[in-house]
Amino acid sequence: MLAKRWAAFFAGLLFAALLPASVARGQEQPWPDCLIVAASPELQIEAKKVYNLAGHFAVNRRLVTAEELGSKDLGSYRYVIVVQNTPDRALESAVKSLAGNQADVLWVGASESDRRINAISVSYGGQSWPQRYTVVYPKSNEVPQRVFATVSDGLQAYPLALREGRQWFYLSMQLDDVMGKVFADWLHAFFGAAHSHETRSAFIRIEDVHPLTDPDKLRQIADYLYSRDIPFMVAVIPVFDDRANGTKVSFEDKPDFTQALRYMVDHGASLIMHGYEHRYRSGETGEGFEFWDSETDKPIENEEPYTAAKLEKGIARMVANQLYPVAFEPPHYAMSQKGYQIARRYFSTLVASMQLSDETNMVAQQSPYRLITDYNGLAVVPETIGYVVNAPGDIAGMLEEADKLTIVRDSVVGAFFHPYVPISKLKELVTGLEPMGLAFLDLKSETNAVKTDFVAIATDEDGLEAEVTDRVKLDTLSRWEKRSVWMNYASFAITWGIAIVVMAFVAAFIWFIWRLRRNRRYRLFGEENGE
Repeated sequence: MLAKRWAAFFAGLLFAALLPASVARGQEQPWPDCLIVAASPELQIEAKKVYNLAGHFAVNRRLVTAEELGSKDLGSYRYVIVVQNTPDRALESAVKSLAGNQADVLWVGASESDRRINAISVSYGGQSWPQRYTVVYPKSNEVPQRVFATVSDGLQAYPLALREGRQWFYLSMQLDDVMGKVFADWLHAFFGAAHSHETRSAFIRIEDVHPLTDPDKLRQIADYLYSRDIPFMVAVIPVFDDRANGTKVSFEDKPDFTQALRYMVDHGASLIMHGYEHRYRSGETGEGFEFWDSETDKPIENEEPYTAAKLEKGIARMVANQLYPVAFEPPHYAMSQKGYQIARRYFSTLVASMQLSDETNMVAQQSPYRLITDYNGLAVVPETIGYVVNAPGDIAGMLEEADKLTIVRDSVVGAFFHPYVPISKLKELVTGLEPMGLAFLDLKSETNAVKTDFVAIATDEDGLEAEVTDRVKLDTLSRWEKRSVWMNYASFAITWGIAIVVMAFVAAFIWFIWRLRRNRRYRLFGEENGE
């Protein structure tokens, strides 16, 4: 049965459950090709953002630089998207020659000149929103245009998104915030995708759940969300490791916690593997990074073996305790491009924002909608409105972000909640989201896959199925020496006993030296008096 699911999964290529029905039906026909061109090397990040957003649609994508246009046989394309921050007539000529009369071409950024205006608001779909200081490149209207979106500098309105025949223009490099959402939605028009505004979804992810998390709070959360008929996600850290204090705890050490996780699954939870220990080098689980070196802001050393080992051990620890992950979330959303490619060997689905650069983890993308695949081949379920920080106004701010997402058809309102925050704040969030008519995602009822050489996990509308393919390797990777409470007490007593003995020796040594010097001083004084 599981083998059939895997065959169907790979044959489908696309994780059809991630798509609106109108797109899923499009799989019956070959997908059109889309070429994305970065006009210069420094625009690779912006081009990668466009590549990822295009991953929401049923198109085959390829990303190249402008230099490659004349040096490679790129074939024919139905869609071409060019990202440029200054007009380039040679590039324009090369693109038009490549596109011919068969392709629609979208120019992102500057198109006619380097002239710029500073936009403070954007209008689209009959609504207007304030926009933080943003550069827009005005364009003349000598050719008949269809304008989809405009911006204003406070004095005059200018086109932002427009079409001239088969030439399309988005006249800004801003691909985030409100204008980024406008761009993301407008791509539906460019690709001719008839997705519906009625298909907006949401999820709540319970974050940083590790073996020292209070199991009673986990049950309370599960009971509440179950009572509201809301499926949810739980980001699980299999091992709590505080190296500074010598503490290392997993499922077997906290059976009530493990039972609470199973209880959550029975009440609607889908489990996400949130790293193995959620730490790198020193520090406490949940605070540190794991797949990124935050001290140097660079990829971790020995990345290939380290990452593979952590992912395999995390999967093994969970499966050995009848806890089955269906997706992956890197700690702090931080991971190199190679790290993502390693993760893709094991997981089909990423529940996170996407790091875009290996130069710093501060360059990331928060897609407003789900991606069939991102730049590294992972299906993406994005977090989009942040987390509950347990401060005045925090829920209002999250709901404001959720409201902005109404700009984007089939957007995802993704939030996360830490179990140490009072459950009243979770209730406040749910109460605010419910009037928006969102469909809460049940990830374990969609098409996802987790695969290693010792276990395979697959989910679809029929539920979850797991098959152990190498029991010996699973047992080896998941082996854990459970320590009883008395062993912990004994270890504690021995440690402190040794410390007390050492301190006693140090004190005795100091006392001995003091006495020795004191006696020597008396002896010297006595000799002087005798003279």
